[in-house]
Amino acid sequence: MPQFKFNIISRTDIENSLGGAQMIYAIDYDGPENLLVTGCAGSGKTTVSLMRAERLINLEKNVHIITFHDLLVTNLKNSATKELAPNILKYHGWYYRESEYNEVDGVERKKVEDMTYEEMAEELKNYGSIDEFIIDEGQNFSEAFHKILMEKCKVIAIGADNAQKVHNGLTTEQITAKMKLKGEVNFVQLQYNYRNTFEIYNFARYFLPLNERVNNERAIDKIPKGRSAKPTFFIVPDKDSELAQLYTLLKDAGDRNVAIIVYHVHEVTYYYDAIAALGIGCSRHHNKDHVHELENVLVTTYKSSQGLEFQTVIMPNMETVGSKYYQTDQHYYIGSTRAKENLYLLAQGENVPGYFNKFDVGSYQLTKTGKLTKPTIAAPKKLEDDDLPF
Repeated sequence: MPQFKFNIISRTDIENSLGGAQMIYAIDYDGPENLLVTGCAGSGKTTVSLMRAERLINLEKNVHIITFHDLLVTNLKNSATKELAPNILKYHGWYYRESEYNEVDGVERKKVEDMTYEEMAEELKNYGSIDEFIIDEGQNFSEAFHKILMEKCKVIAIGADNAQKVHNGLTTEQITAKMKLKGEVNFVQLQYNYRNTFEIYNFARYFLPLNERVNNERAIDKIPKGRSAKPTFFIVPDKDSELAQLYTLLKDAGDRNVAIIVYHVHEVTYYYDAIAALGIGCSRHHNKDHVHELENVLVTTYKSSQGLEFQTVIMPNMETVGSKYYQTDQHYYIGSTRAKENLYLLAQGENVPGYFNKFDVGSYQLTKTGKLTKPTIAAPKKLEDDDLPF
């Protein structure tokens, strides 16, 4: 099965892009102020984090990139130089590596995200100061974690976006207030969406219709039009039909990077098993099941997909949107904005779920599949002369 292809962007690519000067400024800034980089999904915040860190490593600075999700760490490490890669860490990994963290049999430890500043400060009392921490997806981190990192470096650079806040972290406004306690703050707001086509983003923004940055018409109008089809909503009558349509989409995708993104961990298991049973190789990832060698088809959660991008994104089980256990609009905004070329949504029922009544009907295509037959994949035949000893 094809492997996941990690996206590598060059400095020349950035310099030649619309709005690239803003990104280059954030990458190259060497002043005394702390750096706060904001922007919509796909605006280049993670690219700035990676390329800024690479530049500082080349200057022999002690710099660490800290982020929230394992998949993003894997993606960044695979895109980084061998000199930088060891210093790209999930916040848990950094804390366990650098603190005097001890586990005692029979004593339940707090998770790092639940620890107070005082608890972390005690276990990090012998940790010195480094040149710079670069925090990616900063909206996901607790106040205590922001505070401890700010104390343990000379300067700090943070990338954040309120529209992608799906954990109990801080808003960009709260992050700004904390950064000002450390010193002056240099704000860089990235203006352009480099990932999504106009058609994909114009659909995704309806998940957050009241967010001004998400719905900035000037920025949206600058996204190139006509580079992809509109997202397609497939209405299927039952689960077998959903799996049949999913099979068709995966076969059509070929060796492109594809994400099947769902809300809950048990859904990851369900779709992973279903896809494997259809004879298609894939990987799965959630907070209790980490993967480091990715195939080109990945089943994961909305939270774990943050910071990543895929040629094709498939969001199944959409009849659950807006129900008791599937309520957060930010999750679906994150999922849909992972797509670079194709976005597909699948829902069981007779019509588009009522949740989508707030969407412009012209922002998507609708296909009612009717009853479909789930493919039956025959097991390989066992040959009598298999593995002969000569």
